[in-house]
Amino acid sequence: MHGNALRLSATMKALLFAAILALTLGMQTPIVIAGGSNVHSPLTVQQAGTGTIPEITVSGANTAIPLAIRPKGNSFLQLGPDTYGVAGWAGSDLGIEYRNRGTVTANSFYEYIEMFAGDHANGSLIGSHIDLFTKDNAVNNTDQLIGSDVSAYPYLPSGKTMLQAVGAQAQVESHNSGTIGYAFGTQGFVTARDSSHIVVGVGVNGAVSADYTQNGVVDIAVCHQAIMNDLSRVPGAGVGINYFANNINTVPMELIDVLFSEDLTGKATNAYFLWNNSPGVFLVNGAGVTQYYNPSFSPKYTPGATAFERGVQQWNSNVLEYGTEAGSTGGTLRGVRIIGESVEVASGLMKLTPRSRPSAPTEGMIYPDSSDHHLYFYNGTDWKQLDN
Repeated sequence: MHGNALRLSATMKALLFAAILALTLGMQTPIVIAGGSNVHSPLTVQQAGTGTIPEITVSGANTAIPLAIRPKGNSFLQLGPDTYGVAGWAGSDLGIEYRNRGTVTANSFYEYIEMFAGDHANGSLIGSHIDLFTKDNAVNNTDQLIGSDVSAYPYLPSGKTMLQAVGAQAQVESHNSGTIGYAFGTQGFVTARDSSHIVVGVGVNGAVSADYTQNGVVDIAVCHQAIMNDLSRVPGAGVGINYFANNINTVPMELIDVLFSEDLTGKATNAYFLWNNSPGVFLVNGAGVTQYYNPSFSPKYTPGATAFERGVQQWNSNVLEYGTEAGSTGGTLRGVRIIGESVEVASGLMKLTPRSRPSAPTEGMIYPDSSDHHLYFYNGTDWKQLDN
């Protein structure tokens, strides 16, 4: 048969497959198969001698592929260098050592060095040990770009969206001007480049940022043992949530919440070390001021609001202050009640700041008058001077 054209029937193909399988299993079957001009296959198997491993050589149109197996279904196995332009499949594809530009199916799984997603509506590309890319001129939205030990590079154009991009043990780096819903960089970085938009960027042992020389935007950055850098080029834009992280941004964001952080001065318009939203808002801001907002006051406090009622604990120069405050556009200055059997001042020294006479006194009030400099007590009916 060597050197002659051969057309293989279905039966002959089955016998051929069985023979190759027998070789794989170690059966000493001498086989020599070579493709002639009428054999439309890139595969040639030659048995060099009894008991030796078959040698695979190439014939056919695509000489760049030493071995390609494409069964009847949607699977594909290639051993050899990159190839481009494999198209016409439907369903899900599986590839090993495979590279392709935009012709994969809607849901594809690959392992190699570099993979470009096809332009499929709500499609997915999942890979291992590779770099994942989307097309920069896609007309469809994408569901997800997920890589294990992989970097993910969404290149979505303006107006196009992706549900999520994941770079496990690597990074997510968005380009172009599309929108990524969630970007996860595990042991890596989440970076918005060009004018791309990341709604939520999550960095674990890495970093989240918008490239400081470009116009990318991150709306919300969530970091754990990671670096949080600038989220945009616009001061007062973006929200950061940091857990045991380092804030190095120079463009202040709108809001940042942290659990253990370096100095937050200049990092956000509203910076908080701690925020508890129930029953009234309790927080410790970036200046170290403890504030508890009156749960009976409406509306409930939100970052930057100027209508509020709150209790505070803060340092004023070298004096520690406890008391209440009211907002500049709404809220009433409330009283403070110290409860218990008695009140003890350890130093034995207490100071009452002089003031004018209260307009609506209640029994038991004591105050020093700022006009006549005397001390007064209200007995429920009249003010009684306590000093001479």
